Amino acid sequence: MKRPGPLLTLLAGLLLGLLTLALDSTAGTRTASSSYQGRSPSPAPTSSTASPAPSPSPAPR
Repeated sequence: MKRPGPLLTLLAGLLLGLLTLALDSTAGTRTASSSYQGRSPSPAPTSSTASPAPSPSPAPR
C-alpha cells in the first residue's frame, strides 16, 4: 500500500470500539446475580423515651 491512512483509520476505529466496550462492561450496574452485597450504614439507635424539656422558671424581680 502506498498510503497507510485508511489502515490507520480502521485501526483507530477498532481501538476506540474496544475501549468503549471495555468501559461499558466495567461501568455497568450491579445485577441481582452479583456476589457483592453492599451494606448500608445502619442508623444510630435512638432512645425511645425523650427527656422532657425543663419548664421555664419565672425571672426573679
